[in-house]
Amino acid sequence: MNRISPQPQRRPVTFRAKLMAATLAAVAGAFLVLLGVTGYHEMRFLRENFLKRGESLVEGLASGSRIPLLAEDGDRLRAMVRGLRSRDAVLYAVFYNAKGEYLAGELFRPEARCAFDRLRAAPAPPLAPGAVEIRELAGPQGRSYEFWHSVASRRMTEIDLLGGLGDGEAEGEIQSIGTLCLAVSGEELAATARRLLRDGLLIGVPLLLGLAGLILVLVRRLARPLSDLAAVIRSVEWEGIHRPVPEAGPAEIRQLAEDFNHMMAALEERRERLQASESRYRRLFEGIRHGLVHLGPGREILDCNPAFLELLGIQECGGAAGHRLDDFAWDPAGADALWEALEARGGVHDWPLALRARHGGRLETLFSVVAHRDETGRLQNAEAMVVDVTTLRNLESQLRHAQKMEAVGTLAGGIAHDFNNILTGISGYVSMIRPLPEVRSHPLLAKAVAAIEKSADRAAHLTGQLLAFARKGKYQETLVDLNQLLEEVARLLRETFDRRIEIRTELAPGLPPVQADGDQIHQAILNICINARDAMPEGGVLTLATEHLRLEEAFDCQGTLVPPGDYVRLTLSDTGHGMDEEVRAKIFEPFFTTKGPREGTGLGLAMVYGIVQNHGGHISVASRPGGGTTFRLYLPAAQETGGAAAETRPEPGPVEALGRGELILVVDDEEMIRELSTDILAPAGYRVVTAADGAEALERLGEEAEIQAVLLDIIMPGMG
Repeated sequence: MNRISPQPQRRPVTFRAKLMAATLAAVAGAFLVLLGVTGYHEMRFLRENFLKRGESLVEGLASGSRIPLLAEDGDRLRAMVRGLRSRDAVLYAVFYNAKGEYLAGELFRPEARCAFDRLRAAPAPPLAPGAVEIRELAGPQGRSYEFWHSVASRRMTEIDLLGGLGDGEAEGEIQSIGTLCLAVSGEELAATARRLLRDGLLIGVPLLLGLAGLILVLVRRLARPLSDLAAVIRSVEWEGIHRPVPEAGPAEIRQLAEDFNHMMAALEERRERLQASESRYRRLFEGIRHGLVHLGPGREILDCNPAFLELLGIQECGGAAGHRLDDFAWDPAGADALWEALEARGGVHDWPLALRARHGGRLETLFSVVAHRDETGRLQNAEAMVVDVTTLRNLESQLRHAQKMEAVGTLAGGIAHDFNNILTGISGYVSMIRPLPEVRSHPLLAKAVAAIEKSADRAAHLTGQLLAFARKGKYQETLVDLNQLLEEVARLLRETFDRRIEIRTELAPGLPPVQADGDQIHQAILNICINARDAMPEGGVLTLATEHLRLEEAFDCQGTLVPPGDYVRLTLSDTGHGMDEEVRAKIFEPFFTTKGPREGTGLGLAMVYGIVQNHGGHISVASRPGGGTTFRLYLPAAQETGGAAAETRPEPGPVEALGRGELILVVDDEEMIRELSTDILAPAGYRVVTAADGAEALERLGEEAEIQAVLLDIIMPGMG
């Protein structure tokens, strides 16, 4: 009968072999570290000694070169350094006068010709009087060192020359009279390093081999009992923990086997209960929609559920395990404060902590953490639940921003309305007195009237900007082709902007029109481009682009929710100096500006914001310091066949006749407007009665039956 031989099995690595390998590796590593540290310190000492000798040499040359430098005697300087030719390490020496101009030089090694010619052609670098600077150079022939010395001398004052100061007081001003550069080859230093490495290996390798042999003998003697114990443990492992041990042999062995089997059964039952409990915990751990994190005593992430990984944008748990909580914190100081509170209280609830997602975005979260301590009270680990409140915080920020802008807009609109009333009086009276012969015949008076009218026009323009921001301005909406509008703006910018600013256009073909006031959109684009110009004083690139977008779902546009639909996106980007987050958050606020006094009103971008909002659009800004700025305007696309026609106003014709005593009621809450209206209408042949509000106007209508027309302000306090 043939006997089947057992299949050969791969023999596991013994404990003795592992111990021997680990010990040899440790000794070899220690030897290499010792060799490296010793070599490092030796080389450091040699290099410092080398540099000190170079400094002493250049200082000696500087001391002897003061008189030739003062006299700018190049021949004496060259003669003085020719004695260095016998030194193989010296490459060249170069002298400069007090102005940093090349004075004299001597080349000792032909291979240093390029460096020598470079120094002759370039001025000396600025150095403090008496200062020494060492420069390390790398070239085809190896490393070399340039020792620069600013040769100093004391400037004698008139008091010094006359002997007016006593001992220790004749101290003139120290000044630089020239500069010396001495180049020394590092070949000697490199050769010494190679010799040290060779000597270290010749001594260390035999020593290491001897230690290895000694360790081999010691490990064999120490590891034999451990190997015998490991063989017993492996035999139990190979039998399997679930297989009972046969209860045979003497009573003591049977009792030991019986106790061992009972122990294995109890362990197996406990293992099954533990697996069931772990399975229930795992289902709860992985199924909850909030993030769960198991943290170690050093804030390291030991485990986390899929919700936490999804929150951070990580695909698998391996991407978070091994990291500390600080690695994902937006500000590590916030994680420190959370951990300090946890150690002090034993637990925290709804602690705000901003996290950094894998894509770089900021996540606003609330941490509820429970600490677990050991018998000594030391924090052992912690369990944390993480709730993402980023959307909630964004909605709160949107609400605050909308309320602030609405309040500012209401305030701006009220101020502009009142200011318009004042300007109406000023402009009206100016228009009345301007054609008078007394004004025309008086140059100074005519100039003053023109200045008043110009100032009133400027104030009216400023008021128009405020009304545009407050979304109370007048708009004439038509179908506007933004590609054509951007081409007009680009032509204007190329004619008026600095030629160093390149104007680029990237216009999408087939762009649908938008229902808008073309003049207002033109003004908004121009305001943004002017800011871009101011951000590029040295020139740059300004890009104007259009794009047709079809949004299937809403998205957050920096605090405003953009609903689904068709949009035309205008992108205006520059390569200027950009802005930080603090400035970016305030750029749409009225009167906020980063420009100097009298360089801007701070209403340009506020006007842009009001125009875009009034057209049902949205605007976002992306910028970073030194990285330029990009504005994106989202305007609803209009239907190709729809749209309001442009309003046409008939040209005013000449006045055929003046009034014939007709009675007109003027209603306005501003006394100046009432007086102005009376002053204009009365000379034209009309009779005028006035009222300050709606109630008084009704009273006048009841009293005066001859009133044939009413001129009134539609926005007044009380009854308007």
